Amino acid sequence: MLDVGCGTGVLSASLAATSPRVLGMDPSAKSIAIARRESTALSNLEFECATVEDWSALHAGECFPVAVLNMVLMDVPDLSKAMKALANVRAVRQVVATFTHPAFWPRYWGYDKLPEFDYSREFAVVSQFRTAAKDYGHLTTHYHRPLENYLSAARRVGFAIANVAELRGTEDSRDFPYPRFIGLELRR
Repeated sequence: MLDVGCGTGVLSASLAATSPRVLGMDPSAKSIAIARRESTALSNLEFECATVEDWSALHAGECFPVAVLNMVLMDVPDLSKAMKALANVRAVRQVVATFTHPAFWPRYWGYDKLPEFDYSREFAVVSQFRTAAKDYGHLTTHYHRPLENYLSAARRVGFAIANVAELRGTEDSRDFPYPRFIGLELRR
């Protein structure tokens, strides 16, 4: 199993409990160092510091039937390149991805109120890195993209949409009544 954008490897370690081989990759050397340090007991888990684009260019012959992209697709600068790189990995037959819901994430963080906001346009959003639980005190960049951009990028490289789910956050629905995330299963 391939865990693209694995960060510090928490999900990778969970996946390794049920998969014979897991490779976590992330472009952050700091995150990969933490992942390696925290997972030394797992012999079926390895990590590489790379983007999916760079990794697939060097390892196109690798065989991973399933790829997981948890909260990654909205962070890649070029969605088409990332999807093409993923499609170039031999034997990837299933992709499971989660990403922020492009219709409701702007409302959740309030940037839908900015005069320059246009749902139908792809653009970079630079903001404080925070989750519902914590503000981390530094800036991060994600990319607002209409939902059709994600679906079209997958189809262009040969993936079919098998399932789509709108996922809620942990807050009470009275506080935010809309889904914050999309879950996507792709197959080829």
